[in-house]
Amino acid sequence: VTLDKADYAPGETIELAVRAPYTGAGLITVERDRVYAWQWFRATTTNSVQRIPLPAGLEGNGYVSVSFVRDVNSDEVFASPLSYGVAPFSISLAERKTGIALDAPDLVKPGDRYRVRYRTDRPSRIAVFAVDEGILQVAGYRTPDPLGFFFQKRALEVRTTQILDLILPEFERLMAASAPGGDVEAMVGRNLNPFKRKRDKPVAFWSGVRDAGPEGADFAFTVPDYFNGTLRVMAVAVNESSVGAAEAKTVVRGDLVLSPNVPLMVAPGDTFEVSVGVANNVANSGAGAAVQVTLQASPLVEVLGSSSDTLAIDAMRESSTTFRLRARNSLGNADLVFTGRL
Repeated sequence: VTLDKADYAPGETIELAVRAPYTGAGLITVERDRVYAWQWFRATTTNSVQRIPLPAGLEGNGYVSVSFVRDVNSDEVFASPLSYGVAPFSISLAERKTGIALDAPDLVKPGDRYRVRYRTDRPSRIAVFAVDEGILQVAGYRTPDPLGFFFQKRALEVRTTQILDLILPEFERLMAASAPGGDVEAMVGRNLNPFKRKRDKPVAFWSGVRDAGPEGADFAFTVPDYFNGTLRVMAVAVNESSVGAAEAKTVVRGDLVLSPNVPLMVAPGDTFEVSVGVANNVANSGAGAAVQVTLQASPLVEVLGSSSDTLAIDAMRESSTTFRLRARNSLGNADLVFTGRL
């Protein structure tokens, strides 16, 4: 639904372009808190232009709602028998607006008499006030807009219901007949990994609702040993008359950070490599610090070659090493434990 313009004068005719997925008949309504006007129409093409007069008594804003029903002879039987669209519009408030003209001097001196002249385009009662602009800027004060306040945009409050699913039930039957078979889940299940993979839990803590005051209180928790990164600490406090929020950030960083790269699954007899990234975060360790990385594997896998390697890593730098392993004939979860020492 596309309207010819966004703002209309009271009593003006609304012209709208309607594009539907099929031919048929429709109902045009002008709504907001209730239905103000309605009009039936029939369209022999999918694109048509319709008109409806703007009803009296509607001010501010409104909505044009179009409900379109598919023709019984239409070939679009696989589409829903009902289509609809809503377009908002506003109504000119020129009749509600009092024109005011103010004639004030461009320049005055301290101590001079300041005079302002005002007039309105219709009999009215008026109040004129002058305030320091600096005060208004600090307060964020804006010139009052009573017209905009009393004619704020209102939501569409009309609820529309339909029984076309009962009148045209062939839509449900056709969709049911074209539905796919029900054995898709079995095919997907054949490719699922039967072994459960353990993952690290997300790092999240909260203290619950506590009492707070000028005397202060503590909240403590233990950071998991597998976590390296930044924690954002946030706090929200509220009382009967005020609310506040604050945040702080904390970097969590171990002396040595090991980042292994392990395949998700292997078959019995497979030979594979596992790489480990090693970050030396000890600031005073100097250049070429010797970092020993050791691998301990569960009985389900066999380490080929050395299970330990020594890396020369400068302070606040990273390096990596690789271990070669082979899967044994037993099935199950294999655990790999990496240890770093400086």
